[in-house]
Amino acid sequence: MCRLVLSHTFLGLPDLFTTSTSLHAQVAAYVAWHWCTNTLCLFIALATLKVIKSTIEVQYAFLHKKQTTVWTTQNRICRLIKIWRRF
Repeated sequence: MCRLVLSHTFLGLPDLFTTSTSLHAQVAAYVAWHWCTNTLCLFIALATLKVIKSTIEVQYAFLHKKQTTVWTTQNRICRLIKIWRRF
């Protein structure tokens, strides 16, 4: 029981969790604390992945548009060269 209290203090848990005298209350508080922190970390990770995904999509759209513009410019130049050669 002393180890559990020390681990709570080491992990930076609030004193409210460590003042419980019942082992069941300490275990429940420990599980609840870790569930909350893991859920928070999961939400942060998902939000980060969404931001990365949208950034990649925007960059892909920009590159695709740029590539299309380059191709159309090259096609125009080729057409002009073909027309010029005819004369």
